[in-house]
Amino acid sequence: LPFDSNQALVVGERGKGLLSIDGAALSAATVVIGRSAEDNQAIILGPAPSLTATPANLNASRHLIIGDGGFGTLELAAAGEAQGALVTVGRQSASTNRLAVSAGSSLTSFQGITVGDRGRGLLQNRGTVTTDRTIAVGQGDAADGSIEVLDPGGSLVSYRGGIVLARGAAAKASLSLRNGAHIDVQELATEATPTGRADVALDGQGSELRIVDTLRLGQIGRPTGPTLMGISGGAYAKVGHVLLVRRNASLVLGGGSMVVGAGPQPAPGFLRVFAGGNIIGDGRIQGDLVAEEGSRVRPGATVGALSITGKLDCRLGSTIEFDVAGPLAPDQHDFVHTTGALSIQGVVQIRFIDGYAPKAGERYCFTQADGGLAFTPSEVRITGLAPGFRFQMEADPLGTLCLVASSNANTDSAPILDASRSVATEEFVLHWTAPETWRLETSTQSSTGWTPVGGTSSEGADHSHVVSSTDPARFFRLSRP
Repeated sequence: LPFDSNQALVVGERGKGLLSIDGAALSAATVVIGRSAEDNQAIILGPAPSLTATPANLNASRHLIIGDGGFGTLELAAAGEAQGALVTVGRQSASTNRLAVSAGSSLTSFQGITVGDRGRGLLQNRGTVTTDRTIAVGQGDAADGSIEVLDPGGSLVSYRGGIVLARGAAAKASLSLRNGAHIDVQELATEATPTGRADVALDGQGSELRIVDTLRLGQIGRPTGPTLMGISGGAYAKVGHVLLVRRNASLVLGGGSMVVGAGPQPAPGFLRVFAGGNIIGDGRIQGDLVAEEGSRVRPGATVGALSITGKLDCRLGSTIEFDVAGPLAPDQHDFVHTTGALSIQGVVQIRFIDGYAPKAGERYCFTQADGGLAFTPSEVRITGLAPGFRFQMEADPLGTLCLVASSNANTDSAPILDASRSVATEEFVLHWTAPETWRLETSTQSSTGWTPVGGTSSEGADHSHVVSSTDPARFFRLSRP
């Protein structure tokens, strides 16, 4: 049943509709299931009732929408196939709209999938779901979206994009991976605001989440709402480069495991960081953290405290970094608290930032290890100060590691302007920690024409500015007039 390329198929237009596609194909530019209707509208795809069982196919060359201000359901039975340039489940709808992909069925999108677009949506997947772009779960103000990837045949793949959860004021989102299912994406990011929530749950032996680049639980430079990621029952997460855990976010390894960087799967309850891997954050990690050679641990996404319910083992060749912008922790310098033992054999790097310099006699304590401290570092590096600064490191076996300044110091530091690119949102985020006397400036040339930049977001001394990847190329710098 082919439609003209500009036509739309609507099932349930202010009324109740049902379309069943058995062993046939249907094509339209736009397919809408449930528009401005309270009753349930449905499309059911299934094989033809014959021995050959021809697959059923639904193709929306522009947009496939399940629940557009109404209540819609799309069920892909065995051998059912659906394609949509864009796929949206639950657009501006108070009802929970549902897209179900059964084992042996497939859903393909070329321009992205949104589950809960200023409305409520649920994607239940036991088959194969693939897209070239971003998968948004809970997109827009007060949105509520959920994705469930279930059973060994369930897979969710974003070849060039990532998954973004809870992007919008009061938006809620959940992602669950269970019973041997798989997810493969470039990046996974949660962006819950203080009035929203984001949850990620991995459970069951054989369940694997594979992230090429970054796992970001919360945002830098913006307040983070309640965010929880739990890994249990033998499930496993592999992150290519960076794990960020922000304040109000928690990573719980309850019988599951995670690796960051290039390394083998660790035992349940362990987070291991290998060469090229970075752990950054001022949130909470429940589990034992092991930093191997070539890895970095940075308590505080900018300046803050990282809480570990378990042990922290920084092995030879690893680096643990502490930023210092004042004498008080965790508001002015980084801090790490462990309920278990803390062992440091690698490099300790202490960076004095934002133009701050210590005075003789001042004391900076960076750790509290309830299970005791073993401090045998290969090196202690001090950066951000002029040569000649003298100090002592005091390590108490009961768990406290402190730097004591033996002389006054002169600053050699300016605020650091960091830039990161989000694969999921296709934006660049500029971030810096500095007093308000510093401002962000931009120019089309590196030597002249610098002007102040407006529209920055601030949380205390933490500042950020978002740049679209489609904006013209420009230079940015921090300046103190």
